[in-house]
Amino acid sequence: TSNYKLNHKKAFAKFKEAAKLNHPLSIVYVGTYYEEGLVVPYSIEMAIKYYKKGMELNSKYAFERMGSLYHEGMGVKQSNLKAYKLYKRAKTKFAKFNMNILETYFYDEIKEEIENEM
Repeated sequence: TSNYKLNHKKAFAKFKEAAKLNHPLSIVYVGTYYEEGLVVPYSIEMAIKYYKKGMELNSKYAFERMGSLYHEGMGVKQSNLKAYKLYKRAKTKFAKFNMNILETYFYDEIKEEIENEM
């Protein structure tokens, strides 16, 4: 077993410092802290702000998180099509898994996007 214990306050402070320097993954982590309400007040608006900044820096994890928000309709109008497009840009294992779910259960909503891929 490990004696390592994550100090979220210190971690958030470090991620926030790195985010100010436009470190893409740190920007996504800051957004996730806001999305989860972990050591900072819950704020989906702040999470979205950071995820959008991460997308500007082409972070695959920012695209993945925004895809999840659109898929779930958290802080944005629910849209399986937008979620699918964002997951497609992310190209992570989690995003590919969710793309498969959308293809299986919401095919009619995203059919045009899928057919454009072919």
